Amino acid sequence: MQALTKLIGLVTLSNNDSAKAFFMNDTLPRVLDAWENHINEIQTLSDKLVSLDE
Repeated sequence: MQALTKLIGLVTLSNNDSAKAFFMNDTLPRVLDAWENHINEIQTLSDKLVSLDE
């Protein structure tokens, strides 16, 4: 999370519009998709652990 925040800060300061566009259109969506997948995996694992506890 910290690395992404710092990267966003650097991209914001950049004068290079193509770098900003690449980050927004290519890099950021991939990072967010990966986070979503990890969150889903954690939720699935949590649900399985709860069902084992019952």
